[in-house]
Amino acid sequence: MALELQKRYEHVPPKQTWQEISKRWSSFAYLRTALDFDSVLADAMIPFTDVVSKRKGIRASKSDIFSWGLEDKFGITSSEVNEILDFIWSDAKWREVPPTEDCLSWKVRRLMLYGRVDIVTVIPENLVPNSKRWLEYHRIPYQDYVRVLDGMKKSDLDYNVFIDDSGLTAEQLKGSDKIMLLYDQPWNRDVNAIRIHSLDEAVEYLIQAKNPLRQIQISNNSFNQNSFFFHPVSL
Repeated sequence: MALELQKRYEHVPPKQTWQEISKRWSSFAYLRTALDFDSVLADAMIPFTDVVSKRKGIRASKSDIFSWGLEDKFGITSSEVNEILDFIWSDAKWREVPPTEDCLSWKVRRLMLYGRVDIVTVIPENLVPNSKRWLEYHRIPYQDYVRVLDGMKKSDLDYNVFIDDSGLTAEQLKGSDKIMLLYDQPWNRDVNAIRIHSLDEAVEYLIQAKNPLRQIQISNNSFNQNSFFFHPVSL
Protein backbone atom coordinates (compact mmCIF):
# COMPACT_ATOMS: atom_id res chain seq x y z
CA MET A 1 0.00 0.00 0.00
CA ALA A 2 2.78 2.43 0.93
CA LEU A 3 4.54 1.67 -2.36
CA GLU A 4 1.34 2.35 -4.29
CA LEU A 5 0.90 5.68 -2.52
CA GLN A 6 4.49 6.61 -3.25
CA LYS A 7 4.03 5.81 -6.93
CA ARG A 8 0.90 7.95 -7.04
CA TYR A 9 2.57 10.83 -5.22
CA GLU A 10 3.26 13.15 -8.13
CA HIS A 11 5.84 15.29 -6.36
CA VAL A 12 8.32 12.50 -5.60
CA PRO A 13 11.52 13.65 -7.35
CA PRO A 14 13.87 11.42 -9.33
CA LYS A 15 16.77 9.76 -7.53
CA GLN A 16 19.39 12.27 -8.59
CA THR A 17 17.30 15.12 -7.20
CA TRP A 18 17.18 13.43 -3.81
CA GLN A 19 20.94 13.05 -3.90
CA GLU A 20 21.26 16.76 -4.53
CA ILE A 21 18.82 17.60 -1.75
CA SER A 22 20.62 15.34 0.73
CA LYS A 23 23.77 17.43 0.30
CA ARG A 24 22.04 20.78 0.78
CA TRP A 25 21.56 20.46 4.54
CA SER A 26 25.24 21.23 5.08
CA SER A 27 24.75 24.75 3.70
CA PHE A 28 22.10 25.47 6.34
CA ALA A 29 22.57 26.24 9.99
CA TYR A 30 21.41 23.30 12.10
CA LEU A 31 17.65 23.46 12.52
CA ARG A 32 15.57 22.23 15.44
CA THR A 33 11.98 21.85 14.28
CA ALA A 34 8.98 21.50 16.60
CA LEU A 35 6.42 19.54 14.60
CA ASP A 36 2.91 19.57 16.06
CA PHE A 37 0.94 16.33 16.23
CA ASP A 38 -2.79 17.02 16.39
CA SER A 39 -4.17 18.64 13.18
CA VAL A 40 -0.72 18.85 11.57
CA LEU A 41 -0.05 15.11 11.35
CA ALA A 42 -3.19 13.47 12.78
CA ASP A 43 -6.48 14.88 11.48
CA ALA A 44 -8.36 14.18 14.71
CA MET A 45 -11.09 16.75 14.13
CA ILE A 46 -12.56 14.61 11.34
CA PRO A 47 -13.52 11.68 13.62
CA PHE A 48 -14.31 14.17 16.39
CA THR A 49 -17.00 15.88 14.30
CA ASP A 50 -18.26 12.48 13.12
CA VAL A 51 -18.89 11.50 16.73
CA VAL A 52 -20.55 14.84 17.48
CA SER A 53 -22.84 14.39 14.45
CA LYS A 54 -23.99 10.95 15.60
CA ARG A 55 -24.46 11.87 19.23
CA LYS A 56 -26.16 15.21 18.70
CA GLY A 57 -28.09 14.41 15.54
CA ILE A 58 -26.54 17.32 13.67
CA ARG A 59 -24.37 17.70 10.57
CA ALA A 60 -20.97 18.69 11.90
CA SER A 61 -17.72 18.83 9.97
CA LYS A 62 -14.19 20.08 10.49
CA SER A 63 -14.89 23.03 8.18
CA ASP A 64 -17.43 24.28 10.75
CA ILE A 65 -14.72 24.88 13.35
CA PHE A 66 -13.73 28.52 13.01
CA SER A 67 -12.23 28.76 16.51
CA TRP A 68 -11.32 26.45 19.37
CA GLY A 69 -14.65 27.11 21.10
CA LEU A 70 -15.89 23.58 20.45
CA GLU A 71 -18.31 23.73 23.36
CA ASP A 72 -20.18 26.77 22.04
CA LYS A 73 -20.01 25.65 18.43
CA PHE A 74 -21.56 22.22 18.99
CA GLY A 75 -23.46 22.74 22.23
CA ILE A 76 -21.33 20.34 24.24
CA THR A 77 -19.56 20.62 27.57
CA SER A 78 -15.81 20.55 28.22
CA SER A 79 -16.29 17.11 29.78
CA GLU A 80 -17.95 15.89 26.58
CA VAL A 81 -15.06 17.27 24.49
CA ASN A 82 -12.56 15.34 26.61
CA GLU A 83 -14.70 12.21 26.54
CA ILE A 84 -14.93 12.29 22.75
CA LEU A 85 -11.16 12.78 22.45
CA ASP A 86 -10.65 9.82 24.79
CA PHE A 87 -12.99 7.78 22.59
CA ILE A 88 -11.35 8.55 19.24
CA TRP A 89 -7.88 7.88 20.70
CA SER A 90 -8.98 4.72 22.52
CA ASP A 91 -7.33 1.36 21.88
CA ALA A 92 -10.23 0.38 19.61
CA LYS A 93 -10.36 3.60 17.59
CA TRP A 94 -6.95 5.29 17.21
CA ARG A 95 -6.19 3.54 13.90
CA GLU A 96 -9.24 5.28 12.40
CA VAL A 97 -7.77 8.77 12.91
CA PRO A 98 -6.67 9.79 9.39
CA PRO A 99 -3.44 11.59 8.52
CA THR A 100 -3.72 15.17 7.33
CA GLU A 101 -1.89 14.31 4.08
CA ASP A 102 -0.79 11.35 2.01
CA CYS A 103 2.82 10.19 2.30
CA LEU A 104 3.52 11.92 5.62
CA SER A 105 6.42 9.60 6.36
CA TRP A 106 8.12 10.65 3.13
CA LYS A 107 7.52 14.34 3.81
CA VAL A 108 8.80 14.26 7.40
CA ARG A 109 11.96 12.55 6.17
CA ARG A 110 12.46 15.49 3.80
CA LEU A 111 12.20 17.87 6.77
CA MET A 112 14.83 15.83 8.57
CA LEU A 113 17.36 16.56 5.85
CA TYR A 114 17.62 20.04 7.38
CA GLY A 115 18.01 19.16 11.05
CA ARG A 116 16.33 17.70 14.07
CA VAL A 117 12.57 17.13 14.05
CA ASP A 118 10.75 16.54 17.34
CA ILE A 119 7.05 15.91 17.87
CA VAL A 120 5.93 18.74 20.18
CA THR A 121 2.35 18.51 21.38
CA VAL A 122 -0.08 19.62 24.07
CA ILE A 123 -2.08 16.39 23.81
CA PRO A 124 -3.43 15.17 27.18
CA GLU A 125 -1.11 12.75 28.97
CA ASN A 126 -3.52 9.82 28.83
CA LEU A 127 -3.58 10.03 25.01
CA VAL A 128 0.21 9.96 24.57
CA PRO A 129 0.64 6.14 24.28
CA ASN A 130 -1.83 5.77 21.42
CA SER A 131 -0.58 8.91 19.69
CA LYS A 132 2.88 7.28 19.63
CA ARG A 133 1.34 4.10 18.28
CA TRP A 134 -0.34 6.19 15.56
CA LEU A 135 3.02 7.67 14.57
CA GLU A 136 4.56 4.21 14.32
CA TYR A 137 1.53 2.87 12.45
CA HIS A 138 1.99 5.57 9.80
CA ARG A 139 5.79 5.16 9.86
CA ILE A 140 6.41 8.79 10.77
CA PRO A 141 9.97 9.25 12.04
CA TYR A 142 11.00 11.68 14.73
CA GLN A 143 13.81 12.15 17.19
CA ASP A 144 11.99 13.01 20.40
CA TYR A 145 8.40 13.24 21.58
CA VAL A 146 7.84 16.33 23.72
CA ARG A 147 4.60 16.88 25.61
CA VAL A 148 4.16 20.51 26.65
CA LEU A 149 2.93 20.66 30.22
CA ASP A 150 0.09 22.87 31.43
CA GLY A 151 1.29 26.42 32.02
CA MET A 152 4.15 26.13 29.53
CA LYS A 153 4.30 27.84 26.13
CA LYS A 154 5.55 26.08 23.02
CA SER A 155 7.05 29.38 21.92
CA ASP A 156 9.45 29.31 24.89
CA LEU A 157 10.97 25.98 23.84
CA ASP A 158 14.41 25.82 22.24
CA TYR A 159 13.45 25.34 18.58
CA ASN A 160 14.29 27.38 15.48
CA VAL A 161 11.22 26.32 13.48
CA PHE A 162 7.64 25.64 14.60
CA ILE A 163 5.15 23.86 12.34
CA ASP A 164 1.82 24.20 14.09
CA ASP A 165 -1.88 24.92 13.54
CA SER A 166 -2.15 27.08 16.68
CA GLY A 167 -2.90 30.74 16.13
CA LEU A 168 -1.89 31.37 19.74
CA THR A 169 1.60 29.98 19.15
CA ALA A 170 1.85 32.07 15.98
CA GLU A 171 0.97 35.22 17.94
CA GLN A 172 3.47 34.39 20.69
CA LEU A 173 6.28 33.97 18.16
CA LYS A 174 5.70 37.30 16.40
CA GLY A 175 8.73 39.52 16.68
CA SER A 176 11.05 36.65 17.59
CA ASP A 177 13.89 35.25 15.47
CA LYS A 178 12.11 31.90 15.31
CA ILE A 179 10.27 30.69 12.21
CA MET A 180 6.57 29.94 12.57
CA LEU A 181 4.93 28.00 9.75
CA LEU A 182 1.18 27.98 10.34
CA TYR A 183 -0.44 24.77 9.09
CA ASP A 184 -3.68 25.82 7.45
CA GLN A 185 -6.87 24.79 9.24
CA PRO A 186 -10.34 26.40 9.33
CA TRP A 187 -9.82 27.69 12.89
CA ASN A 188 -6.69 29.70 12.05
CA ARG A 189 -7.74 31.43 8.82
CA ASP A 190 -7.81 34.85 10.50
CA VAL A 191 -4.23 34.56 11.77
CA ASN A 192 -1.56 36.60 10.01
CA ALA A 193 1.44 34.29 9.69
CA ILE A 194 3.46 32.34 7.12
CA ARG A 195 0.82 29.85 6.05
CA ILE A 196 1.48 26.39 4.64
CA HIS A 197 -1.00 23.87 3.29
CA SER A 198 1.31 20.86 3.36
CA LEU A 199 4.64 19.71 4.74
CA ASP A 200 6.01 19.95 1.21
CA GLU A 201 5.43 23.69 1.43
CA ALA A 202 7.32 23.75 4.74
CA VAL A 203 10.33 22.12 3.08
CA GLU A 204 10.17 24.54 0.16
CA TYR A 205 10.04 27.48 2.55
CA LEU A 206 13.16 26.27 4.37
CA ILE A 207 14.95 25.90 1.04
CA GLN A 208 13.94 29.41 -0.04
CA ALA A 209 14.91 30.82 3.37
CA LYS A 210 18.45 29.48 3.02
CA ASN A 211 20.32 32.75 3.57
CA PRO A 212 18.42 33.97 6.66
CA LEU A 213 18.94 30.58 8.28
CA ARG A 214 22.71 30.98 7.98
CA GLN A 215 22.43 33.61 10.69
CA ILE A 216 21.44 31.05 13.32
CA GLN A 217 24.71 30.55 15.18
CA ILE A 218 24.75 26.80 15.64
CA SER A 219 27.38 24.37 14.33
CA ASN A 220 26.52 22.32 11.25
CA ASN A 221 28.72 19.55 12.59
CA SER A 222 26.18 18.61 15.25
CA PHE A 223 23.79 17.13 12.66
CA ASN A 224 23.99 13.46 11.74
CA GLN A 225 21.83 12.49 8.75
CA ASN A 226 21.53 8.95 10.13
CA SER A 227 20.32 10.05 13.56
CA PHE A 228 16.58 9.92 12.89
CA PHE A 229 14.74 6.71 13.61
CA PHE A 230 11.36 5.14 14.25
CA HIS A 231 10.35 4.67 17.88
CA PRO A 232 9.13 1.06 18.01
CA VAL A 233 6.00 0.56 20.04
CA SER A 234 3.57 -2.28 20.47
CA LEU A 235 0.61 -2.01 18.14
